[in-house]
Amino acid sequence: MNGLTPDHTDVEIALQASWALVDVAARSLAEIPEDVREQPYRLLVLIDAGVTRGVDLARDLDVHSSTIARMVERLVAKGLIDRSPDPDDRRANVLSLTNRGATLVQHVNEPVSYTHLRARATE
Repeated sequence: MNGLTPDHTDVEIALQASWALVDVAARSLAEIPEDVREQPYRLLVLIDAGVTRGVDLARDLDVHSSTIARMVERLVAKGLIDRSPDPDDRRANVLSLTNRGATLVQHVNEPVSYTHLRARATE
């Protein structure tokens, strides 16, 4: 790397590592008994990280708020998230993971060794 500008090799390595992480997450999602695809899973991860309002989730996932509303309905029905009134805004709800949702996120995000990721990136 030359200063603050990455060279082609650095960018390629970063992209390969990113693809490896996506591949690991996709494989982990395929192995779980829940019927949760990538976009709803990303919503679960954001909730786990503290993003709890639909409007913020829509912004972070770059989707319309109606898309979030449909995802939330499905995830509530599956028992993966809870919805409760926002104490600061009675028009809004606050979302949180249930124990089942937290377990799912933890399972998919189980630590993957650096060696494994490096091996996947060079395949």
